Amino acid sequence: MLPYDDKFSIYETKELAKLIEHVGKKLLQQAHKMKVIQKFSKQEEMDYELLKNIFYRRNINLEEIYIKLTKEKENFFLYIGDGDSLEEKIEVKQKFNKKDLEIRFNKKVKAFY
Repeated sequence: MLPYDDKFSIYETKELAKLIEHVGKKLLQQAHKMKVIQKFSKQEEMDYELLKNIFYRRNINLEEIYIKLTKEKENFFLYIGDGDSLEEKIEVKQKFNKKDLEIRFNKKVKAFY
């Protein structure tokens, strides 16, 4: 990500956080309409929470990105990886219902079609 100053990246600044979230949600809606990116949830807000971490990664090969959602005790974790690099484990702060998901737990799913 682009640095804002010595301590923060641009997406971490308070001034730009809301704008970046708004643009990310619009981008995700368009990507779903054009069938570019996999839909992971029936709710747009939850889908954004799961997929926003892809926007902060520095992957070059988007076709290879996969996502795996797991539950460990009471916490949910998202694994993001591509075919060449290691997985990144991210804790999902938002609680959600299994019925709202369009993917299964512990299964790798390609993020982009």
